Amino acid sequence: MARLTMDAIRALSEKDLRTRLQEARSDLVKIRGEAGKGTIKKDSGNIRPMRRNVARMMTRLSEMRLEQEAAGGGRGGPGGKKADGGKKADGGGEE
Repeated sequence: MARLTMDAIRALSEKDLRTRLQEARSDLVKIRGEAGKGTIKKDSGNIRPMRRNVARMMTRLSEMRLEQEAAGGGRGGPGGKKADGGKKADGGGEE
């Protein structure tokens, strides 16, 4: 797999990006399995670039999610900010 640039990743739609991410992850699992068995030869140098491509795609998906939340399209689910500003229920003071 060739190195994907962020420009190329940004040009993809969310659906295409999720599809490519799923394919890259499955390829990475397959190559890691072969490496663990010791049967990998020609793709041994592809593990690191594949990992980095997966990380780039995940970063872009995160950026897309943050852009949607900033535009008011957020779901307000887990991982969002707390209504109390993240303070502890016991007042958060030190004793």
